[in-house]
Amino acid sequence: MKLLFAFGWLPVPVFYVKHLFAGGFTPLVMIFIKDKYRTDEGLHRHELYHVEQAYKLLLVPFALLYLFSVKFRFKVELAAYRVQMLYLSSNGGPSLSREQAVSFLYRDYGLHMTEADIREEFV
Repeated sequence: MKLLFAFGWLPVPVFYVKHLFAGGFTPLVMIFIKDKYRTDEGLHRHELYHVEQAYKLLLVPFALLYLFSVKFRFKVELAAYRVQMLYLSSNGGPSLSREQAVSFLYRDYGLHMTEADIREEFV
């Protein structure tokens, strides 16, 4: 386990697991990351950003909107991928490209959007 700090002061536990349906998962106040991504700081920042989003909107409304509003889910995931890409590029670590983010959004989030529509949002 590792601790990250949302807003610079709120402790958020990070648990590393062998099996997970995605690289990372954030059930509101904690983070789960696949073992193989233990050193991927960009993914950690992506998931931490979701914790901050959830607290800003209050936990339960965030969860309900994420589950039931495709537009909201797209908005928060797009913002988290932008954080992830900026963090990685600013530190010279492994890069997550815009095309990889577009592919993840298209394939993994049930957004009912085309890849072209998603790609336009990254401009």
